[in-house]
Parts: sequence; C-alpha cells; structure tokens
Amino acid sequence: MKSFSKIIVSLACLSCLNGCFVNIVGHKMHFERDLSLEEQQKVVWTTEDKSICDLENDSLVYAVSGEQLKNCITQYDKVLVYYWDPHCSADACHPLSAMQYFCDEKDIEFFVIVEYYWDCFSQIGSLKSHPLLVANERHYGTDKCRKLDELFFTDLIGKENYGKNKEISWCRYVYFEHGDFVKFINDPFEEF
Repeated sequence: MKSFSKIIVSLACLSCLNGCFVNIVGHKMHFERDLSLEEQQKVVWTTEDKSICDLENDSLVYAVSGEQLKNCITQYDKVLVYYWDPHCSADACHPLSAMQYFCDEKDIEFFVIVEYYWDCFSQIGSLKSHPLLVANERHYGTDKCRKLDELFFTDLIGKENYGKNKEISWCRYVYFEHGDFVKFINDPFEEF
C-alpha cells in the first residue's frame, strides 16, 4: 500500500512540475498553426521605419514594435492600450466593442494589442479607428510569448517602468497621458 501511495504522490508532483514547466518555458505565438492561409495574408509585418500612426482599421492585423506604438501614443492626450486575448474569461477581459464604447465615452484613444493569433480576427470589426496590432515577433527575433511581451512592453513604456511594474503579467490595460506611461490597470471600468 505504501508503494501505491508513493506512486500517487509522485504522479501528482510530476503533474505539478509539468504545469510549472509549461509556465516557465512559455507559450509561442504559432503564426502558421493558429491562422489559416487566408488569415496569414491579413497580417502585415511592418518595419521599424514605418509609421503606423495613420493606419485605419482595414480588417488587417499589423505586427509592430513597442517603439512604433509609443510614437503614435504621443499624439494623444489620453490613451488606453488593451492587451487582448479573445478567449480570456476573467472579469477584467471585456469585448472590444465594450472597450471601444467605453473609451469613446471617456475621450480616451484606444489601441489593441492581440496576445495570441488564435481567433484574433473574431472581433476586429468592433474597432473604430485603429487596426488590431500584434507584437512583431520578426522584429524581436522570438516567438516565445513571455520574451516577446517583455521586449515589446519595455519598448512601449521604457525599461525603468517595466522593471518597476511587473504587473503586466496580470494587467491587461496600460494607460498613458500625453505620451507618458501612467500605470497598468486591471479593469478600466473600475478605474475611471
């Protein structure tokens, strides 16, 4: 009986370690796996010298750097960047249409960075002025989500702000005023 208990405990520990391993290694973006060929053709890979400020929502997804987005944010008084996962079920994960309406009512410019390609085109019609954006894995040289997030958000808000504010791992919203990073927000409906 003792060896059966040891087996059960060992399997439970191995299961926990496996879960930790997945979280430590991180997920990948999976451009080819998560998007059909038709959807892949709707992703525009921008270069660092390309301004994205005048892009409109044309039902395409633009792969950009944090620096490119930062350059656009400086043009507005108030900006909310939503790090969006179409399948997030947390209370703070709101549909794009609700967030667009909220930002319009509060006179806040609204940008959306998609976290994963999978099903990213599902709500693209909900955006009014800016296209859906994604961190440019080709620019950053990695498709590992955790590393890509770190590089993108470091460019967007600055290394000193990213280092002090590790909440990005659970906050989906980043708020700016006059081009400057102000704070991470868990749920804008509770914050404003």
